[in-house]
Formats: sequence, C-alpha cells, structure tokens
Amino acid sequence: MSKHKIRVPFFEMGVKNYVYGDAVLDLAMAAEAASAKYEVDVLFISPYTEIRRISEACPRLIVMAPHMDTLRPGRGLADVLPEAVKAAGARGVVINHCERPVTLSAMRKTIERANELDLLSFVCADTIAEAKAIAAFHPDIINPEPSELIGSGNTSGMEFVKARRGRARLPQYRRAPEVRLGRPERDCRTDRWSVGSRRFRPRLLRGF
Repeated sequence: MSKHKIRVPFFEMGVKNYVYGDAVLDLAMAAEAASAKYEVDVLFISPYTEIRRISEACPRLIVMAPHMDTLRPGRGLADVLPEAVKAAGARGVVINHCERPVTLSAMRKTIERANELDLLSFVCADTIAEAKAIAAFHPDIINPEPSELIGSGNTSGMEFVKARRGRARLPQYRRAPEVRLGRPERDCRTDRWSVGSRRFRPRLLRGF
C-alpha cells in the first residue's frame, strides 16, 4: 500500500476538543458530503477515539491523527503507537501543532516513522526559519502558520506567505468553501462555517 495522493486545492479541518463523541461524527459526515459535492479532498484531523469510526463511515475523508510518538510495538503505556494509528484507519498524522510542539529531531523521526507506514506527514511551522528546517526533512505537507494566529480568527498577511514561499517553497493559501451540517454550500461573503448552533472559522486551503 502507498500513501494517499492528495488533490489540490484541498481542505483541512480539525475539532481539537471543542466537540466530541457523536458530534465529531456528525461534523465528519458533513465534511464527507462537501467533499463529494465539490470534488475536493478533505483532511480531517480526528480525536484518537474517533479515528476508526470516522474512517469507516467517511471513506472520502483523509483522516489524520493529531499526533503520534515514534516508539515501536512493545512497552510505552500512554504513548501513541504509529502502527496503532495506521490500524485504526488514519491515513496521516499532524506533527508539531502549536498545542503539541516537538523538537526538530522528533519531527524528523516522526516523519521517518510515518514514511515507514505510508502515513501522510502534515507538519506545522511557526516561523520562516522553522519551515525551512522542516522542508529539509521532506514531509508531505508543511502548514505555515504563526501559532499566535491559530484560533484567533485572523490569517497571515501575503507578505508572510510570500516570504515563506521564497525560502521554503511553501504553498499559497486558498479560501475554503463554507460547510454546513446536512447541506454543504459555498458562501463567498463569509469565512465561517457552522454545525448546528456552533460556528467555526475554516482553516485555509494549502497544497503544492
């Protein structure tokens, strides 16, 4: 088996711990419907506890684990085993998110473990220097975003984007369609999507 081939542009989304249980599956089903309607790949960052049922219920979604460790089968209570992530149905892993940062050495090792298992590596970079260092490890995707902007409702200016493209050949940003539970619709007037009574700001599309 080889790594999943991602079409660009693509949409990336994650729930962190804002919703859980059945609400995560409801959101994943809405993303699945949007993926089918707009013919766009969706990377869905799932809580560990929901990876299997989302991957089984939503075959179009590229389900991503929010983190994994680099240990191998054996000892390691409470560590996240890469083989277990793969067996649960994940097709990739997020590395170095601002809420779960790791060292450059750990990034390299995690990317290598992901490659062993044909898991996509989605690596977050906080600065231009960090993005350049990460690029040397050849991950599948680099997510360039200053940590202070994550969850703030603000996005990077084009100066930041151009600087990163020039130094690490990173992707341009594209605006994602709005996603509504039950009936996905594109709305160019807003940069928010909603599920029930909850409203969230979408992440920007990134791709090579």
